[in-house]
Amino acid sequence: MVELTLWRDVVKELKPKIKRADMLVWFQGTGIQRREDKKVVIGLPSIFAQDWFNKRYKLDILDAFKSLGEEIDEIEFEIDSSLIEEAGEGIDMRDFLKSTETKARKVPNKQEVKFTSHVPGEQPMVSRMLNDKYRLDNFVIGSDSRLAHAACSAVAKKPGSAYNPLFVYGDVGLGKTHLLQGTGNAILEYNPHMMVVYC
Repeated sequence: MVELTLWRDVVKELKPKIKRADMLVWFQGTGIQRREDKKVVIGLPSIFAQDWFNKRYKLDILDAFKSLGEEIDEIEFEIDSSLIEEAGEGIDMRDFLKSTETKARKVPNKQEVKFTSHVPGEQPMVSRMLNDKYRLDNFVIGSDSRLAHAACSAVAKKPGSAYNPLFVYGDVGLGKTHLLQGTGNAILEYNPHMMVVYC
């Protein structure tokens, strides 16, 4: 793998445009494979990543190279399965994001829920408060979200027994945050004595 430093600079340029969660999912284990004149070949760990990068990030990556003063006219993506192995030389997004984030993200003027672990050396977990505008009863149910909404409603009524754990997956903008925070708010409506932690 060549030019890991340059790839880190490119990813840093992309940070303001891409959500942190998307960076963690899609940029983990990525890196520059090689340069061919004015073309850069980016290594990706899977065919799913290759499809996603071609659709979502290709132009932004090209712009990031250019903003760094690199004379690049073309970006190509190549699958390199070694990037998902521990020994792979791609960028480790968790370490990278930690090193480039200057302060913890908090909800302004809201108290946070903290609870400590009984495992020695482990830091206490901190949760931002739930946003009360996200509710299950004001979620707009579509054909693709009907099952997820029903599952969240079941969890809200019987936390810990229905769909335990509940895993919500979907594309950007389909309402995952609304459903999860709405579930937390509904649990507190049904069970005011419970502690709901949103991390």
